[in-house]
Amino acid sequence: LNMNIDEFKLEAFNIYKGIQTAWMNFDTDTIRKLTTDEIYNMYSSQLETLKLKGQKNIMKDIIT
Repeated sequence: LNMNIDEFKLEAFNIYKGIQTAWMNFDTDTIRKLTTDEIYNMYSSQLETLKLKGQKNIMKDIIT
């Protein structure tokens, strides 16, 4: 993989945004694709708890 620091930062930020968007939408398929097994299991459990409570975590003003 050959990328400069700016490309790396952009890619990392895009992954972060993807995870945050998936989190807000309870999209565990996308979270599964973008995280490790450990993170996926933790997030999946937390999202299930939010669902049971009838809550949703909303992120605002994610810088693009």
